[in-house]
Amino acid sequence: MKMGGHLEKITARLVEAGLDALLVIGKSNLFYCFGFAADEGDGVGILSVKGCWYFTDGRYTDSARETIENAEVIEIPPSSSYLRRIGNILHANQLQKIGYEESMSVMNFQACQRYLWGDLIPAESLIQQAREIKEPQEIRCLQSAQDVSDRAFLKTIRNLHAGMTEQEVAVQLQCNLLLCGADEIAFPPMVQSGPHGSQPHLRPTSREIQEGEFVTLDFGCVKDHYCSDTCRTVAVGTATEEMQRVYQAVLEAQTAGIAKARTGESLAAADTAARDTLKQRGLSAEYDHAFGHGIGLEPQEEPVSGIGIAGRFEEGLVMTAEPGLYIKGRMGVRIEDIFVVSNGQGRRLSQLDNSLMIV
Repeated sequence: MKMGGHLEKITARLVEAGLDALLVIGKSNLFYCFGFAADEGDGVGILSVKGCWYFTDGRYTDSARETIENAEVIEIPPSSSYLRRIGNILHANQLQKIGYEESMSVMNFQACQRYLWGDLIPAESLIQQAREIKEPQEIRCLQSAQDVSDRAFLKTIRNLHAGMTEQEVAVQLQCNLLLCGADEIAFPPMVQSGPHGSQPHLRPTSREIQEGEFVTLDFGCVKDHYCSDTCRTVAVGTATEEMQRVYQAVLEAQTAGIAKARTGESLAAADTAARDTLKQRGLSAEYDHAFGHGIGLEPQEEPVSGIGIAGRFEEGLVMTAEPGLYIKGRMGVRIEDIFVVSNGQGRRLSQLDNSLMIV
């Protein structure tokens, strides 16, 4: 799917920020601005009120020129320097105040100081804040990624059974994401079973899954440049009353949090609602992370819904809702869905039933 880029949107913000130009190096930011991105390190962009330029080498030039609108694509020969060419353009157009991404490497920053004409001013938040609110076409891409994840999850759990290892499940999940239409994997799938479930970011191990325990699957894919991020906890064979009680508490916490994701409501309110729901059930001590985070061109973006977080929900904001309970050495439950603030309230993108599944 061809994305149009957001050159005009970002360029309009330069004047408000007191900048003459913006240097863009990060792959996701390049795609957001230009609708095209070469592999990491093979493309650089300049945005300004006097013009926009995309610099790349001969491997990408034709594709860039076919894709990028309202910007000049400049091919950099192997013997030339990106930054020298950029510096010449900045000087020729008298672009003095240059915004840059603080996330660039120290080596890149030092090279910019050496070769670029003008003053370097931190400005990555200018793009990051713009990326928080998704346009309809971006939401459609996110929905496509979520649809792939839904299909891959259902395909995976049909074969999940006691005796499999966490690593085997993770491999099958990754393969199913690709077979179901993912362009790539957003991050390595995480699979935790039984007592490992109390360690939410533990990588899959050779531990064999046992009957009567939880298995948590956390996974995501990339489709048309946009990411999904989903987590489901299933019971294998049977679920005790305690397991059902813990799962239901997490589900109710997620529902309460999403219900607070209304236009104008504080970001922290969703996190508070989830915590209060668990506290009423005497389980809040086991919930030790934020309610959710933004998602888009990267699996984790701004903003965050957590304790003490400033900001408010806005129309078009897309975030995850992922409360969890982690009972050390025994079990863990996490349920994660992407939701979009649409028509003033939170709407889940996943079509999966998020009630407890016993496989």
